[in-house]
Amino acid sequence: MVACLLIFSTYITLGINLPLQYLLIGLLLFCGIVYLAVTVTVFPLLARFNNTIRGTLQNAIALSFINPFKTLLMAIISCLPLLIVFGGPDFFLRCSVLWFLIAFSASTQINSYILRGIFQKVNINSES
Repeated sequence: MVACLLIFSTYITLGINLPLQYLLIGLLLFCGIVYLAVTVTVFPLLARFNNTIRGTLQNAIALSFINPFKTLLMAIISCLPLLIVFGGPDFFLRCSVLWFLIAFSASTQINSYILRGIFQKVNINSES
């Protein structure tokens, strides 16, 4: 819902000539990037650590900005199945059965390998 609101707001902002249009677009893009970074890391944090909702969101933001390249890689991997569906509907129709069996689970598996390294650093720091 939040992602749709950000996309819709950016689309409307592009169509209106405002004096601060580019500042508003930059702000919306920043909010979208933070939202995507938090979305990629919140569920694994909830599954791995026991914390409050506020603490989990704060930790997700901190982990995202401490590991920006890994977060960007996980965001790209998470969005890749959807981009292929919308970018290549012909390919999607030919391979739809395999697609539903493999695409989303494969992206989650790859993300789990990336997150394992991040969480190992967190566990080592918390034990010392």
